[in-house]
Amino acid sequence: MFSVFWEDIYFNVLVENGAVVRAFFSKKPAFSTEDGEFREQIEEYFNGKRVEFNIPVRLKVSPFTEKVLAEVSKIPYGRTAAYSEIAKKLNTSPRAVGQAVKRNPVPVIIPCHRVVAKGGLGGYSAFDIKIKERLLKLEKSI
Repeated sequence: MFSVFWEDIYFNVLVENGAVVRAFFSKKPAFSTEDGEFREQIEEYFNGKRVEFNIPVRLKVSPFTEKVLAEVSKIPYGRTAAYSEIAKKLNTSPRAVGQAVKRNPVPVIIPCHRVVAKGGLGGYSAFDIKIKERLLKLEKSI
């Protein structure tokens, strides 16, 4: 477990048995900011020096959500995909994709911020839509 400070917010990571099981943003650190497995990769990402993670993740989500998040994981750094594009690949609706993305327990690591609406950013339940915008700016997607 560790927290990383990024600009004016904390990104908190919960690790169990060598895999990330939850990550979330908060105004205060939820965990120690001193150490943590995978901390270096997270810091490198927020400093613009890492485009991919080598971090095992253990998801506790429905099979459908897992399938959607697997597709989301394929969106490269600096790119975005519309909810409708993912829906078409998975033969489902954009709304269903949005609901599955909303349940992502490990935002940033599984880059749900890269999923956007056709005509704009779409939503971001990980903390605040402004965080989604900042993440996309970090990756220079917008």
